[in-house]
Amino acid sequence: MTLEIEDLSSGPTIHDLTRPYYVAWWITNRCNLICTHCINDSGPFNQFEDELSEHEMMRVCREILELEVPYGSLTGGEPLLHKNFFKIAEILSDGGVSLNIETDGQLVNKEVARRIAKIGVRSVQVSIDGATQQTYGIIRRTISGVASLSKALEAIKLLSEEDVMVTVSFAPTRYSINEAGKLIDMVYELGARVINTGRLMRVGRAAQNWRWLSPTEEQYRAFFDTLRKKAKEYMGKLRIVYYPYSVVEELKYRLNNPAASFVIMPNGKVKMMGSMPFICADLRRHSLGEAWERYKLAWRSPAVKEFIEKVQEDESLLAKNNDLVEIEVEQLTV
Repeated sequence: MTLEIEDLSSGPTIHDLTRPYYVAWWITNRCNLICTHCINDSGPFNQFEDELSEHEMMRVCREILELEVPYGSLTGGEPLLHKNFFKIAEILSDGGVSLNIETDGQLVNKEVARRIAKIGVRSVQVSIDGATQQTYGIIRRTISGVASLSKALEAIKLLSEEDVMVTVSFAPTRYSINEAGKLIDMVYELGARVINTGRLMRVGRAAQNWRWLSPTEEQYRAFFDTLRKKAKEYMGKLRIVYYPYSVVEELKYRLNNPAASFVIMPNGKVKMMGSMPFICADLRRHSLGEAWERYKLAWRSPAVKEFIEKVQEDESLLAKNNDLVEIEVEQLTV
């Protein structure tokens, strides 16, 4: 198997389905880390004051199952910090949702790995952005210092020992991009079987810190060569998946080909895409089915088109993806 290049046109769009194909549920904005490239501006003190109650979360779970949404993810923040994480994961997985968990790995111990394995999730994605503690710590920080690379690596080992499918997400920065080959070797030995990577996404904190985080084009060329070599070396043993598009390229495509997916925020607001500030529904007022219909209509909003046109001229606007704007869907027509 050679290096896998993701294609924007490969996934279903709103034109293909009558329900969401994939729902990303951002269950909390609280996080144990304060990463310099975080899309959601998460952190230890950044929990939303109006996060969904347990009762409200159970209703969302029921509606996901009633709509028979095939794929989903639990993300954050750090989803393992949420008191209802295991309950939600079990309900969705038992109900037939092919579920992925996105974590920084810092909180995964033997007991957590065992409980995740028992639930039977499809996969756990551990985010690791450097092969040395020095580079990893530049990106992934805590209130008092830096996150532990060894804990993230141990998470891969513990989950793999429980037969959980582990994927690793690698966001390249100018400090860590040359460590990709070493990181691939390390995580494969620990049990990871998929590497997801691509160009650094210029959105959220990454957009705010772009000048000192973004790799050079020369670095990207060497990075791509390394990925191809490693894909050949690990053929049949490790999938290496590369996403070649920038945020702007993805937004331009999605304007006419919206993905059959959206983001549920911690407070129940429904965000059209993580990289845009637009809210199209509120699960405290709308059912998930209604949110799906509103999502489809929201792509016709002049505000969405204007935003995508503006970011093509000024990509720094992508730093404002968390300055939320509610789309007045009622004024739009099919």
